Amino acid sequence: MSNGVGPAWAPAGLRQALTWVSGFFFNSASWARHDEGYAAGGDAARRAYCDLQFLQAMLGDAAELPAPWRMAIGCVLAWIFWLAVRAFGWAAFRFTADVAR
Repeated sequence: MSNGVGPAWAPAGLRQALTWVSGFFFNSASWARHDEGYAAGGDAARRAYCDLQFLQAMLGDAAELPAPWRMAIGCVLAWIFWLAVRAFGWAAFRFTADVAR
């Protein structure tokens, strides 16, 4: 289940505002799938993969926007959000032990 854009510990109003703004540029599936990937957990490589998928989904959504100015803003926001999850997402990612070892 997705909490929208932003970490679960952030104030609800901030998450709602970020989600609302993001809705102008991205399909909600991009952050919902990212949240699902983080909830499923794994190791650092799995987290990096979830973050890369998030970036690719946002850039794909931005590429389909009807106006060039929206595409440009969407691409910039996608990279900012990706940098944010790479820098701070470790706090929300569910790291799990590798049971196959």
